[in-house]
Amino acid sequence: MAETKSIHIGDILTITTGRLVSHDHVGGAYNILDWMTGESLMTHQLPRAADVCKPFLEATFPQLAAIVYPSYLEVDGVSADAIFTWLDTQGELYGEWWDVPKLPIDAYDAKNAIIELAEMIGTDKTIIGVVI
Repeated sequence: MAETKSIHIGDILTITTGRLVSHDHVGGAYNILDWMTGESLMTHQLPRAADVCKPFLEATFPQLAAIVYPSYLEVDGVSADAIFTWLDTQGELYGEWWDVPKLPIDAYDAKNAIIELAEMIGTDKTIIGVVI
């Protein structure tokens, strides 16, 4: 049986909805993505990791298909309280904590964070410094 970690539904939905709905804010995204990839990701690596983890989460937990981020929360200036009220309702309906497995060993291509950043913005714009 695959190793799992108990992850809050808000962290999971942050990845599957593409909306930052975790009570832990961006820390929730780091929590689940670091766990699933086995890496200690940097901010610029989160989108690529989420792109890999999202379909795996959806395949592992088909009940996620029933959870739709509502359009009334899409408006500018929506309060965090409104988002968390929706999230807490999802936790009541589907369970607050889920046992999330790591990705299969070959599912995620780990990259050095600095090299990946250079690939993203171009080596002509990359400055690498040494801290002494």
